[in-house]
Amino acid sequence: DLIQEEFKDAGRIDRGVKQRNDKGIWVLQATGMPSILVEIGFISNKEEQEYMLSPEGQDEIVRNIFSAFKKYKEKLES
Repeated sequence: DLIQEEFKDAGRIDRGVKQRNDKGIWVLQATGMPSILVEIGFISNKEEQEYMLSPEGQDEIVRNIFSAFKKYKEKLES
């Protein structure tokens, strides 16, 4: 949820958050720790592909994920 909020605040499309018990998210099924799978966009969408390939887009994506991680860590430690 935190990463999705960061993406929304940056103006990205909100496609919602799926939980690990939803169909199709097998990569998260057997983890013994907090885990996430981040879908940052679709390379089949020309605009999203250009955004993900641009240095500015990559910087923004990394900042969004890192910011959400910091918020999660602070929440756990408080």
